[in-house]
Amino acid sequence: MTRQAWLLLAGLAGGAVWAGYGAAAAPFDGTPQERAAAIQAAGYAGDAAAVEALAKAALDTDPAVARAAAEALGAVGTEQAADALLRVWQQSASPAVLGNGVLRCAEMRCAANDAARAQALYRACRERGTDAQQTAAALGLARFEPQPD
Repeated sequence: MTRQAWLLLAGLAGGAVWAGYGAAAAPFDGTPQERAAAIQAAGYAGDAAAVEALAKAALDTDPAVARAAAEALGAVGTEQAADALLRVWQQSASPAVLGNGVLRCAEMRCAANDAARAQALYRACRERGTDAQQTAAALGLARFEPQPD
């Protein structure tokens, strides 16, 4: 299957095609737009097997590819995705590009009752994100503060 056909099918099937190919066949090559589209398909599919490939893509020099990979990791939202995001956050020269994915993953970890990873993701974003990301991270962290009686 050509890359263009795969991208079209992935978009039409809402990621169902991705599940049939798995992370090893992920077409993370081509133009930045093609790579970002393939990466988004992995995120829509919630493919936990793609976490390491997505983490590598999150360090791409093209900001659109890195942003798509971080958002895909956030959509996957597993413990492994959270750990990968924290790792690439530290390695990235421009972590704010990754911030929305970090925040999304923090929300996913909250929903999974994984307070430790959620807090680590929020703290990372509060320290090095954009102003809006820092505000969102502070609000996320506030939910873990004791509430007055």
